[in-house]
Amino acid sequence: MIRALVILAALLAAGAGLQSWRLSRAQAGLDAAQAQLTAAEERIAAYAEAARIRARQDAELARLREEASAIDHTLSTTEGGDEELGSYLGAAARILWP
Repeated sequence: MIRALVILAALLAAGAGLQSWRLSRAQAGLDAAQAQLTAAEERIAAYAEAARIRARQDAELARLREEASAIDHTLSTTEGGDEELGSYLGAAARILWP
């Protein structure tokens, strides 16, 4: 009877040790998955920031192109644009550098 209890206690101890080992492995896997998730979230945040910066730059470039086009149109349609450079350059300078 005592021998059976000792064997049962040994088996229970072995089972508890095995379960503890399995749980520690599962926790390690969970920690690794959490680290990967955190790294992926950081990459996503970096890509989102890059997209916002790119959108701002694209909007600024579009605004500058629109302004340049308006200036080109104004210079090409200003009276005297086909005359000698004196008055034409004066008008252009006043537009470019108010």
